[in-house]
Amino acid sequence: MVSFAVFCAIASHARAQPVAAETPESAAWGDPVQGVQLQVAVAKNARAPLPGQLPRLDLQLRNTGSGTITYNILGLGGLSRIEIDGVWYVPGSEFHNWTLIGDLAPGAQSPSVPLSLNRLLEADPKGAHAVGRKLVLIPGKHTVRVKTFDGSLGVHNAAQQTITLVSNVITIETTAASRPVAR
Repeated sequence: MVSFAVFCAIASHARAQPVAAETPESAAWGDPVQGVQLQVAVAKNARAPLPGQLPRLDLQLRNTGSGTITYNILGLGGLSRIEIDGVWYVPGSEFHNWTLIGDLAPGAQSPSVPLSLNRLLEADPKGAHAVGRKLVLIPGKHTVRVKTFDGSLGVHNAAQQTITLVSNVITIETTAASRPVAR
């Protein structure tokens, strides 16, 4: 589980960055919802995962809309759902209602937020509630995308309405002997 200290460090250094011009790397974002997009990527300098584990993944938001959005940093990193090979999973770890809020002005993108990958449990077909089966990940290639939490600890527009975002799809490869590769 990503520690509270890590999230505090992210929050204390949370400075919005201007949106970069579209390049192949920056073009890998999910579909916009009210001008807001979500990106998932293998974390820079991530250690190679052990067999049966995912690499560390980071999330980032981009606001190309006209209003400021708010998001709960802990909700983004700790409550977002993850889809692996077409099956949705929810984090099964304990989560506290900490409120580290980030604001994201039009034309800015958030700092990277680590995604909690602890005790992932299979979700119902809508990706909302755990149905109990733990993730069993075999070494090999896997497709991954993420959906933000759609409650009070999620992403909100200027009117404080929840925005549910789905990220880009990445392909990761987990092996015992090599670093994770995002494609």
